[in-house]
Amino acid sequence: MEAVVSPLSSEGAGLSGVSSPSFNIIDPKIIVEHLASVVSIALGATRVELERPGSLLSTESYSDTINRCSRFATDAQVALYIRKDAEPLDDIPDGPADNGE
Repeated sequence: MEAVVSPLSSEGAGLSGVSSPSFNIIDPKIIVEHLASVVSIALGATRVELERPGSLLSTESYSDTINRCSRFATDAQVALYIRKDAEPLDDIPDGPADNGE
């Protein structure tokens, strides 16, 4: 992943005369793209499915996804979980076990 230097860090000395440590912040968009790749492989989701309403990359959820990935990049968390919700398909006919035959 590519790290971006934070504009908040200073290269010079701090108020105490000691140079403040610089730190890197990972761009949350890079994390989102990485998660999209992982989800495609691990859960078999296509990019189109990830961009559907209610999904990780949908227009209404994208800013929330970016915010969550931004928090993940700056917090001390060591894991980030993604859940796949299965939706019932109406076009699949019931089999013998489902309709009592």
